[in-house]
Amino acid sequence: MLRLLSEILKLPLVSSQSGSPIGRLTGYLVDPATGVIAAYVTKVDGQTRYLSTVDVLRYYDNAVLVSEPAVLQELDELVRVKRLVEERIELFGLRVVDQESARLGSIHDCLVHSVGHYLARLYVKPPLLTRLISDERIIPREHIVSISQKEVIVRYDMKAQAPAAEPEIPLT
Repeated sequence: MLRLLSEILKLPLVSSQSGSPIGRLTGYLVDPATGVIAAYVTKVDGQTRYLSTVDVLRYYDNAVLVSEPAVLQELDELVRVKRLVEERIELFGLRVVDQESARLGSIHDCLVHSVGHYLARLYVKPPLLTRLISDERIIPREHIVSISQKEVIVRYDMKAQAPAAEPEIPLT
């Protein structure tokens, strides 16, 4: 199932043990090498904790279900996540360009796969002047070339106003 990242970030965390809220999602950490949300940043009793996405049991319309409060960990307990905190990438508002460095706009939301936690699609709002002649652009995961703190590079055909076609593979 696919969910908007902006909607996920509004949800409370609920423990499956008690059925009660244990915190709130306040951010996310994306791995730029894989395009996967590796962890969520949470607030619990005023303290920052991290929720590895492997500990998410299920996304509901009104909550994110985790097994128990103990899955919310301090940064020192999550070695892989430390690197992502240091090179933190904020997707919302991040510039999107094609492989020729032509600006397509900026990310205003993302679809996240609720099982694999990967970025399935980027919703890109065109630059202000371009909005008069162009609608929002939807970039599928397969067309993301790279993600950095500065920009996301994608395969995109500016003339067709669509993600670039995959090269045809001859049938043998």
